[in-house]
Amino acid sequence: MTYRTHILGGVAAAAIITTVSARGCLEFLPPLSTPAVFGSFVAAMIGSILPDIDQPTSMVGKTLPIISRLMRGAFGHRGFCHSLLFLALIYGITMTLFSSMKFYALVLCLGAGSHLLFDMFNRPGIPLLWPLKIQFRLAKIKTESQFGTKRSC
Repeated sequence: MTYRTHILGGVAAAAIITTVSARGCLEFLPPLSTPAVFGSFVAAMIGSILPDIDQPTSMVGKTLPIISRLMRGAFGHRGFCHSLLFLALIYGITMTLFSSMKFYALVLCLGAGSHLLFDMFNRPGIPLLWPLKIQFRLAKIKTESQFGTKRSC
């Protein structure tokens, strides 16, 4: 998948959570103000490209090149960063740094989760339960991404 596809997945995740909020479907999620809705979309879009931090040539990899190279060297592409453990780590770090922004930490992880879901449609799949080497895939779809079909982790 391309970063544009992943960003659209993040937009979809934000649209769902803001719609649920607007309808009052969940007690713990009050209706959001306009700035909060905007913040939700931004957080989800950032989250949607975050799992590719282990790919130095990706959009997020180019933005954070040192971290990207370290992650790639330690875990390879589609390793740890494409797992539920990574989502938990993102949530934990976000909550530690920004404890008053619990909702945005959740939306950031929903965006990252949309990335994982989309990558499960690629041929190699993802190691959702990393460090277990089991690859999870929903289908084998060839995409335009140069990353999704080159190698299996």
